[in-house]
Amino acid sequence: MNIIQHQPVTREDYRIKQEVLRELQVAARAGFIAARDKGDLKGLRHWSEQLEAGVAAFEDFRKKLSPLEQFVVKYNISELGEHQVKLVLPAGVSRIELLQDAQGLSQQYRGQDAVWPNQYKKWEQLAEYKVILPTPTLIMIDGCVDGTLGDSRANQERFLKDKKLKMPTLHDLAVAQVGYFMMSGKDLFCDRWVRAVGGVLYFYSHGLDGGNVGDGSGSNVAASACCPHLR
Repeated sequence: MNIIQHQPVTREDYRIKQEVLRELQVAARAGFIAARDKGDLKGLRHWSEQLEAGVAAFEDFRKKLSPLEQFVVKYNISELGEHQVKLVLPAGVSRIELLQDAQGLSQQYRGQDAVWPNQYKKWEQLAEYKVILPTPTLIMIDGCVDGTLGDSRANQERFLKDKKLKMPTLHDLAVAQVGYFMMSGKDLFCDRWVRAVGGVLYFYSHGLDGGNVGDGSGSNVAASACCPHLR
């Protein structure tokens, strides 16, 4: 007996299906307007059925993604370049929700915690991680800016200012690292301590953790930056 081999569904497959659905939604909107203006009840019914079937097919397809792939598409995570990541926090979610989603998958898919559990417990009590976002929030971060390694915080901030860049908040850097790690299995920080506004983070075999390296120069301390120029 021949066994049918099913190819795994990929993020690219998902994005293609997503674009097909968007095109259907645009066509359906135009069709609705035209049918409404003509008083065409049959046309209205046709476009309603087409759109309903398209949405149902897309949802069925989405369910075929692995839990890890669903995480990546939920937060629209992509690699922009070496140690650079882009993601979107959807409206109605919080930063701690992304960290929680990742923590629930990381042992299975990455073989370790995404966030050191003790650090996670601290963050889940903080308002900046718990706030529910009213609109989609784009985060684009360079996790280890070239030219900043080994300098003091003041010099790193001056360097970024000269480049018309600024450091992200610690909570945005945290979700960027975790999203990047879950998507790629790589460390956004390139095995460095990385400064942000409000502190410093490091990623190792027990997960993402905070620390205190002071504001002076350190041979293994780099800076992170928001990257609007990478849009």
